[in-house]
Amino acid sequence: MRNTYEKREEVVAKQLHIYSDRCYLPEGIQHIAMLYPFWGKSDEVSLNPMSRRYNTYIDVASDLFKLTQLENAQIALLPFDWSKFTTHPESLKIVQQMSQETMSRGIPLVVFYLDDATTSVELDNALVFRTSINRSTRLHNESVIPAWSEDFVENYCQGKIPLRSKSSQPIVGYCGYGSLVQSRNQLTNQLRLQLGATPKAADIVSKFGIELVKHDLPWLYGSRIREQALFILSKSRGLQCNFRIHDVLHHTEKLTLPQREQFVDNMLNSDYILCTRGGGNFSYRFYETLSCGRIPVFINTDCELPFEQYIDWKRYCIWVEEADLPYLGDRIREFHARLTPQQFQDLQIECRKLWLEWLSPEGFFANFHRYF
Repeated sequence: MRNTYEKREEVVAKQLHIYSDRCYLPEGIQHIAMLYPFWGKSDEVSLNPMSRRYNTYIDVASDLFKLTQLENAQIALLPFDWSKFTTHPESLKIVQQMSQETMSRGIPLVVFYLDDATTSVELDNALVFRTSINRSTRLHNESVIPAWSEDFVENYCQGKIPLRSKSSQPIVGYCGYGSLVQSRNQLTNQLRLQLGATPKAADIVSKFGIELVKHDLPWLYGSRIREQALFILSKSRGLQCNFRIHDVLHHTEKLTLPQREQFVDNMLNSDYILCTRGGGNFSYRFYETLSCGRIPVFINTDCELPFEQYIDWKRYCIWVEEADLPYLGDRIREFHARLTPQQFQDLQIECRKLWLEWLSPEGFFANFHRYF
């Protein structure tokens, strides 16, 4: 059971009437998690810690949604993740048929796109909820959905946030992949890391059109941001780095239990957690950090976060613009110095509460009606 200060507030959610039909689910494709309470949960490996992430949502879904016929529905759901479309091109006819049917009824078609890609969904009546969005090119019908993880506090901390006391120096954690991106010009990569750690040098080279952290390819761009941030922090004074760097990339959903526990241990024993984009323009670690009741160090790379019209995101994290990356250590020290010991612990509780009430699967879907 969660302690009183960790329990989510009672949410009076507007129950949405939703429509979907298995006839629009191509053979061999799993239906989306939003439909788990109605069509059953997908087959998952029981030892995989991620297999438990939708359990609470399934328990409360009947209060949030009612599956109805199309004529009584407020929204319709494409029953599969749009990312599967690229591997099942034969589903185009199915998608077009559902789009036309819902459009004839004047009902929006909700599409989930849980992928690193930022390509648009070419459907006239679609409302697209996606993990990866570039703010500068975001379309009017696109919204952000969190990257869902398991509940760290419930699964590893017996339901109680292990609050940290404020120390004189902030401890910044990171556990994950961190090898330098290999390229034909490794010397250039090293030079960019070295220069990026020095604000004055970064300003100077930018006058000559040299970008220290950008790259054309999304996955290389994400690696560059992460490597730059890790390098800068490792050279920063007045803070402690709690880094566990691996030279092999492990996908979150394929982590073994010992690997997962190592990841959680690193997070629990840090004050702040470095959160940078990956191949897509979002950070899975960002949501995991909030779930754990820790404070994210969020590097903004033209990102958009969920429910921005309701959540003051800069209240819950150390927000650093990409252009200010050379000053990353300064930003963390300044943020830490402004907090009293009580404020530091209160913020941990608030981060956890934010995840519970807005970003967990049940929290997100309890607020889903706000989009309509």
